[in-house]
Amino acid sequence: MVASSFGSIWWPITRPILVNYLLDSLRESGFPFVFAYSSMWANLSKDLVDKINSYEDSLAVKFAPQWAALDHPATGYFVVCFVSR
Repeated sequence: MVASSFGSIWWPITRPILVNYLLDSLRESGFPFVFAYSSMWANLSKDLVDKINSYEDSLAVKFAPQWAALDHPATGYFVVCFVSR
């Protein structure tokens, strides 16, 4: 399982398409994933959240404790915030 979070502060506000790239890549990878978007700058549409949650093996949540995701035996990968200009 892939756990992904940009944290509670950072969000790619100048290039929000990066979030779509990440989510599309996670979906195409075939790995189950959880995507947490707790930043106050996060602006995922309800349609996108519903789309992610409609897949059997993916989940978008407003908040997920990092320690719990990292400690879970199913977690094999952890993708955190990335910075891009």
